[in-house]
Amino acid sequence: MSAESSPRARLVELLWQLKQNYDREGGGGLRFIHFNTLLNDSEYRAEVIEQALTSDNPRIRDLGRQLKTANRQGVLLGRQPGQTTPPRPAPAPAAT
Repeated sequence: MSAESSPRARLVELLWQLKQNYDREGGGGLRFIHFNTLLNDSEYRAEVIEQALTSDNPRIRDLGRQLKTANRQGVLLGRQPGQTTPPRPAPAPAAT
């Protein structure tokens, strides 16, 4: 795993844990967290993290603190908005 992907993978894992904890136990003002939006929208992600920091649930608060440190701007999936998908290589010919 590269130095760049490791912190990103940790962030994605923490976001998934946060979503799962909200789904199981609730956390106050948030009814549902859109995981895909967490990954793709840094403003939404920052808002959810701020909500987690003030949650009554200690596990959600702890995840919020970890996420506050680990968070980064931008899209967490492989591409930035507007970036095109690279062309796929042609399939190899079948062996005869």
